Amino acid sequence: MIKGTERKIIFLKSTKSKKFDEAYFVLKDDLINDDETEILREAEKILFSAESCKKRKRKSNFSFKGLFLFFLGLSLGATLSLIISLFVF
Repeated sequence: MIKGTERKIIFLKSTKSKKFDEAYFVLKDDLINDDETEILREAEKILFSAESCKKRKRKSNFSFKGLFLFFLGLSLGATLSLIISLFVF
């Protein structure tokens, strides 16, 4: 814990949100006498924009090129090991 610092915090208890019951916003230190209603409006705007965010669809890493290269390497390794084992024994 840092001692000797003072942080300004906005606490929204009833957010009227489907996902959030309460919200805490830590204000920047350089705010000087800003309008409280404007700060509350900005906090609510951030809260509701976070609600409307959709989950990003995860890009699949599957590719036929990668699969082809995997099996090509596998077959080359098997072939080389077979050739080496024939010459050794």
